[in-house]
Amino acid sequence: MIAEVAERSRAESLMQARLRLMEFAASQSMEEVLVATLDELEALTGSRIGFYHFVEPDEQTLSLQAWSTRTLRELCSAKGKGRHYDVGEAGVWVDCIRQRRPVIHNDYASLPHKKGLPPGHAAVTRELVVPIFRNDRIVAVLGVGNKPTDYVADDVDVVARFADLAWDIADRKQAEQALRASEARYRMLYETLRDAFVRTDMDGRIVECNEIYCQMLGYSTRELRALTSRELTPERWRAIEERIVREQIIARGYSEVYEKEYRRKDGTIFPVELRTSLATDEEGRPSSMWAIVRDITERKRAEADHARLVTAISQAGEAIVITDPSGTILYVNPAFERTTGYTRAEAIGQNPRVLKSGKQGDAFYRRLWATITAGKTWTGLITNRRKDGTLYDEETTISPVFDETGAIINFVAVKRDVSREQALENQLRQAQKLEAVGQLAAGVAHDFNNLITALYGYAEMGRSVLPEGHQAIAALNGILSVSQQAAGLTKSLLTFSGRSQPAVEPLQVCLLVTETAKLLKRMLSKKIEFQIEIPRDDPLWVRADRVQLGQVLINLALNAHDAMPDGGTLRLSVAKRPPLDGADAAAEASVAIAVADTGIGMTPDVQARIFDPFFTMKSRGRGTGLGLAIVHGIVKEHGGHIEVQSQPGQGSTFTVVLPTIPAVSSESDSEQAAEPLRGHGEPILLVDDDEYVGALLATELERQGYAVVTAEDGDAALRRWRERRGTLRLLVLDYDLPRRNGGECLRVIRDAGDTTPAIIISGAVQVNRLVEGTGAQILHKPFKVAELVELASRTMRGECTATPAP
Repeated sequence: MIAEVAERSRAESLMQARLRLMEFAASQSMEEVLVATLDELEALTGSRIGFYHFVEPDEQTLSLQAWSTRTLRELCSAKGKGRHYDVGEAGVWVDCIRQRRPVIHNDYASLPHKKGLPPGHAAVTRELVVPIFRNDRIVAVLGVGNKPTDYVADDVDVVARFADLAWDIADRKQAEQALRASEARYRMLYETLRDAFVRTDMDGRIVECNEIYCQMLGYSTRELRALTSRELTPERWRAIEERIVREQIIARGYSEVYEKEYRRKDGTIFPVELRTSLATDEEGRPSSMWAIVRDITERKRAEADHARLVTAISQAGEAIVITDPSGTILYVNPAFERTTGYTRAEAIGQNPRVLKSGKQGDAFYRRLWATITAGKTWTGLITNRRKDGTLYDEETTISPVFDETGAIINFVAVKRDVSREQALENQLRQAQKLEAVGQLAAGVAHDFNNLITALYGYAEMGRSVLPEGHQAIAALNGILSVSQQAAGLTKSLLTFSGRSQPAVEPLQVCLLVTETAKLLKRMLSKKIEFQIEIPRDDPLWVRADRVQLGQVLINLALNAHDAMPDGGTLRLSVAKRPPLDGADAAAEASVAIAVADTGIGMTPDVQARIFDPFFTMKSRGRGTGLGLAIVHGIVKEHGGHIEVQSQPGQGSTFTVVLPTIPAVSSESDSEQAAEPLRGHGEPILLVDDDEYVGALLATELERQGYAVVTAEDGDAALRRWRERRGTLRLLVLDYDLPRRNGGECLRVIRDAGDTTPAIIISGAVQVNRLVEGTGAQILHKPFKVAELVELASRTMRGECTATPAP
């Protein structure tokens, strides 16, 4: 009987507590309801701690929502409301999540897997934690703790009931808060929207609209609510809009953005752009349609003006480019596409530097940019590069475009091709052939010169150790001879393909002609008989640019070749002549280099024009008419002239006449190299990635008494240098190394303040320019090992004051 009374009393207490909570929830916030729930549970269970956490959908993260009033006031000063916790890092209180059931820890102090409590948290003696489920997912946990006696099953029942109630209340409160926030956002959007807003029922009657919609149409809100969307739409748009409502809005809930027209109250018609969405009732039935409407009158007017402007620009004969203030291309016209070869799609988004040819330096473009960014117009001549790589000259005017505030918003460039496009294109294609040869030569020069250097070295080494008269010496001499020829061929190929830097220097004409002849024999048709006549006793010296003079001979020879389509004889000859009129007083003679053919010949009229730019007798696509003009210019710059003899059907002879200079000694007494001194253990860092060359050079340097430290790539070279820094007497670095080239290594060493003498060895003829400022001596491949030993000796003795020329 007593138990029944106690149970009835307990049930009544639970009922009263639930009623108090539900009444309290009607006027209080979610947070206040959660605290009240925890306070009630503490009273019902005799607990002194209460807490409530939400569980994220992944069931791996919790967020603290509330402590009970007593917990915060008397037992716990720990912070963290709203803080997120990782379930995997939490303590025993989340066993209810791991086990997915209520848990009781009446022996909290003895639990082996507890994680400890945060600073300010009350000591825990007992706890009861209950998970709250919705649709098989744990959405929250509610816990109480520190009951004076053990928690029992009745406590679990009480806490579980109130936990469910608390979640239902919290869930409803969250939904109410979200709805209020949504309504507030909607009202703010509705009131502050800069575009027009309108909502109609399914028959098109206007239900609501904002002030901008009223202003757009010239009606008051009351007048508009008496109208339908159909009445505001001109007749020619009604069927179109009805189809959009049927096929898009009702079918899928919204329309694509579309254009139509409206009629204002005063009868004027204007264009609008809108997108309409469908609203449904609680049962999912269509109830209304709402739309954001934008007046696009100004846009349509601007589009019309733009269309007229684009039509004019697109039909202009000059290339027109429009960029933004940073130089990014926004528009190009068809003339630009025709001139450059770039399509509009390829050009837009690029910078005009995509057309840079390299003919103008950085200073040129800095001046141009400074002019236009200062708000001024720039006009000038620019050499640009088409997509296919060919060069062209254009007259360009670039003007800034300003907005109403005076800020630059665009640049407009008007470009006119002032070259003869087809002639220039063909000429540059010929130049590109030579460039391709140079690229090929440069690509193989490093490896090829390594091989030649190794052949030199091992043949010399073999010859030095064999006794005089040994039968193998002749074979080794043959290897040396062939290696020298291979080295000369490589150097000639690089020189005549333009891979070297042009420089006027004393040249032996006969030697240059011989080298050129070797190349020509490989270039000419097998139907052409090639003859060469040069004096054997006089090399005939001139001061000239080797590349340009070689270009003259090749151009003349190729013209002769083309004049003999069915075969014939091409003769290259050199002869001494009396000094030219007006020549330097020191000149004793002139030299005549003749290129003769047995081809079709020329009439006097043709001969009178052959040096005019763009004049050619060749068929379309086979010549530009610039070759002989360039030849004439080069010869004139060298103080010489060209003689032409020709008759139709009897061939032609072009004779280049240049002033000579006194013979140049290859090695004066003052330039005699000092005898290499044997080393006495001086440490030398030697870096070469070719195993044969590296082994050969290391062997010879060690044989001469030096201590050699080797490395096989740039990174290894820097490691060896750091290990031996301060003790090395000489650095010998191959330029073309894996990972980091020799020039980069040397710059790192110089930047560190190390001034150890250095030698760069390379097969690239332009390496001098690449290592300027490092103080390095240059030794060009292929070379004889003795040359390296001598240069190393002289460098360490401080006798080398300038980088040797290639």
